Amino acid sequence: MIYASLAGFCIVFYELFVLLGIARDASRIVLRSREAMRVLRSPELDDAAKESLARGMSLEMLRLTLTFALKLALIGVALFAAYAAIVWLRPELRSPLSRSLYSPLVIVAMSVGTVGYAWLRRRSRRRP
Repeated sequence: MIYASLAGFCIVFYELFVLLGIARDASRIVLRSREAMRVLRSPELDDAAKESLARGMSLEMLRLTLTFALKLALIGVALFAAYAAIVWLRPELRSPLSRSLYSPLVIVAMSVGTVGYAWLRRRSRRRP
C-alpha cells in the first residue's frame, strides 16, 4: 500500500504540474530576466529610460514569481491532502509512509518514477 501511495503522489504531482503550467511559468520568468538584462546593457537607452523599463519589468517579474510560488504551494497542499486522506483511511500507514517520504532512496525512486510516468504519458498521447 505504501508503494501505491507513493506512486499516487507522483501522478498527482505530475498532473498538477502540467495542468497548472509550471514549466511555462518558469520559462516566462527566465525570459523576462533575460529581457531585463538586455535592457540594462543596452547602449542606446539613457539611464532614465533604463530605470523606467527596469521598474516595469521588476513588477512583472514579481507578479510572475508570486504566481509561480502560489501554484507550487497549491501542489503542496494537494499532496498533503492526499497524504492526509491516506493516513485517515489507513492510520497504520502514518509512520511508515512518513519515514519513506524522508528517505533519500525513496525520493530518488519517486523522481525516477515520475519521469517514467511523464515519458509514458507523453508517448501514449502521441499515438493515435
